[in-house]
Amino acid sequence: MALSAHGEYYAVLDYSDETRVYEAETGKEVMRNNGQSNPGGLNSIHLSPGGGTLLIDGFDSKPRKQVQQWNVTDGSYKIGLLGLITEMTNWKFSPDAKRIFGINTRSLTSTPANTLNAWNTSNGALVKTYENLGIITDFVISPDGAILLVATNDNLIHLLDVESGQRKGTFTGHSNPIAGMDFSPDGQGVISAGVDGVVHLWDVVDQKSVFNLNYVNSFPKGITAFSSDGRFAAIIIPDRKKEVVVELVNRVGAVTLGPETNNLRAPAISQDGRFTAAVDSTNQIKVWETSNGKKLQNIDAKTRTPIEKILFSPDGKTIASLNTGQVFLWDVTTGKKMKEFVGNKDFAWSPDGRTIASDSSDNRLNLTDVDSGKKIAAINAEAISSINYSRDGSLISVGGTGIQMKYRGLVNLIFQLDTGSKLRLPVEMPEILGTVTSTAYSPKIDLLAGCDSQGNIYLWNLLDGTQVAFFEEIAAFPGSVAFNSDGSELFIGSGDGSIGVISTVNSNKTAPEVQSAGATGSDQLPVLSAQPYVHTKGAVSLNLPVGWNLEEKEQTTIYSSDPAGRGNIIFSAVNTIEPLTDEGFLNFIDSQEMDLSEKAVGYREIDRSIDPSRGFGTVVKIVSIEGIDYQFETAYTRNDAVVYQVNFLTQVPYVELFLPLYQGVYASLQVDTAFIKTQIPYDDLNTQNGPDGKFSFVAPTGWKKAFLSITNETDLLYAAPDGRAGMQVISAAWNANDLTGDTEIFGAVQTELELREGYAIIVTREKKYDGWLITYAIPERDLVGMILGKRVGNTLQMVNVEYETSQTDLYRPLAEKILQGFVVK
Repeated sequence: MALSAHGEYYAVLDYSDETRVYEAETGKEVMRNNGQSNPGGLNSIHLSPGGGTLLIDGFDSKPRKQVQQWNVTDGSYKIGLLGLITEMTNWKFSPDAKRIFGINTRSLTSTPANTLNAWNTSNGALVKTYENLGIITDFVISPDGAILLVATNDNLIHLLDVESGQRKGTFTGHSNPIAGMDFSPDGQGVISAGVDGVVHLWDVVDQKSVFNLNYVNSFPKGITAFSSDGRFAAIIIPDRKKEVVVELVNRVGAVTLGPETNNLRAPAISQDGRFTAAVDSTNQIKVWETSNGKKLQNIDAKTRTPIEKILFSPDGKTIASLNTGQVFLWDVTTGKKMKEFVGNKDFAWSPDGRTIASDSSDNRLNLTDVDSGKKIAAINAEAISSINYSRDGSLISVGGTGIQMKYRGLVNLIFQLDTGSKLRLPVEMPEILGTVTSTAYSPKIDLLAGCDSQGNIYLWNLLDGTQVAFFEEIAAFPGSVAFNSDGSELFIGSGDGSIGVISTVNSNKTAPEVQSAGATGSDQLPVLSAQPYVHTKGAVSLNLPVGWNLEEKEQTTIYSSDPAGRGNIIFSAVNTIEPLTDEGFLNFIDSQEMDLSEKAVGYREIDRSIDPSRGFGTVVKIVSIEGIDYQFETAYTRNDAVVYQVNFLTQVPYVELFLPLYQGVYASLQVDTAFIKTQIPYDDLNTQNGPDGKFSFVAPTGWKKAFLSITNETDLLYAAPDGRAGMQVISAAWNANDLTGDTEIFGAVQTELELREGYAIIVTREKKYDGWLITYAIPERDLVGMILGKRVGNTLQMVNVEYETSQTDLYRPLAEKILQGFVVK
């Protein structure tokens, strides 16, 4: 909704992208825009001060960003804005409607930035780009249009001259983010308020704070807290001296605790409602027994900074407190400090009470074992503002501010982590208007609710990440959300002490109906994520099934599996150094299928379709896993010097069901071949056991394997598909009395080398990799190589790698890695 500055008109944008403009006094509709001018969708609408112009921020059919001006009186199109408007937000008209201002969040560097820009409304031309002041949180234009007031996230307010762009001064009195600001009607004064309730009145000419007030009691931070199951709420009432506990199931009864001498903040209540707590202005944690109001503890935290949040453990025996940089655990019975962890903006207990999730200043999400105090994981994340577990502990929702990879702009979002794999799930909730203050999972984990710093409430469907409900600015900041025990209601705690209730039943906007699998033991049809998952190293992006497990074992590998075990998706890629010929591509596929046939139970190939000229092929086979037959389809793709494959494994009864899902996954696949080429060639190494089981070795993926002779199946040969390198695994019988020391084994390895190679120039001899290593050259064949020998029982076991002399720089690192993988058990 938009309102003209003097109240002449108001405009409404509905969810069908239709815009209507009305006379405020009469309610008469004076203009309608059906959205056809922006078929790609609309972001926002704005009215000029007099109401004569409607500004529409939207997308064309490409979709590309379009910002258009329309005449309100006759509904005609006036002109669009020109220049770079891809990432523009926060549109505002100057008081005389001659200029339009907006913030461009696009940055060409790794550092995100917000740049203020101005356009001429008459011709749509970009007329000014102002100094980059940092991350802009708000801006205001003076009544005469001559000065810009710009607030940034470092708690500063800057004054800029509209025409010249020069900085005229800076207000430096706030110690917390700016919540709002404006000019006095004569433009000589400025009033600003921080989120901490501190209000300043500034003199524009002298650039000094001439008066300030502290209204911190009006909207204290953290005034409402819910129990983890949504049964109880603890509220600090407006006088800040008392805490009230409300039972939310029947909405009856309330218990008042206090009054206290000092102001209270940051309430908490145990899951069973038995204990209640709050923090006072002296940083003491007050703990009460809810039923009788008896005070159990006055815990003097003595932390370096004020406590921002407290939470009871699920069993109610421990209370955790957060201040900037620290999470402390306190014993509820004794009041003694138990442990200390890293913490920054938020934290959460796991439902079993064994783990605490907290953030750190380096943008990591830390999982800490409560009993040992040791960190379990430190996961790269975003600038975190909110953390919450699902009720079964399988997921963590994280609210934060991240950088858009494409344009390096900032975006508020919620992402999720799987607590089993410690990996980020593909379904995310982006484009949140304000900083995320609270999230909550429904008991069935099919819905996720969120609240932002502007009081907006969001509801998402977790199957595909779609937004199913949005309530604009209905919670006074800072807000919090919680579901009731069956998920039929969403509670909203506001900064004014009120609790709102939203019904989630019969909304027709919850999870979409799923189709039956139509087979014995069938279950729900998997749904493909709406947003692509990007490998941590950027090697690949693809859409994955929602709710499936996710794991990254290698820099170029992704595993995704159905929790029920019905299907798996595996992506992997290798660098073949040189582009493969048609024959080399066929050799690569043969080697992979041979390796699988040796390892898999009940391997039976049922179809093979390969077109080397196109660099594409598929092989379909049946394998048995734990007694269940799976259809295993592998798609091979050759792209220059990179070969990647996507493996789809499906229980046979589910083949037809999963087929469209797999087609969607493959269609969304994007591979960064440039990144894969930076990896050590054939970095994916398969571990093999020696024939006698006394040693193991590694062989590069895609190298074709063969026995050196029919009579000696203990000697193996692996050949690179491009034919420029090879590897031998050699077992030589040797008299144990002749292998008694380093000198004898050096001699035995050299003798075996000369027997196999004929004439070879010995370059180095050294003890390395727990064996005896010789590097050599064979000029007549233009080859160099490395052979490593170890005594294994009464035999001399060797691994020998050879490659063309011209390929030394490429193959030497791989050879070193192969030899390191030769291990005597």
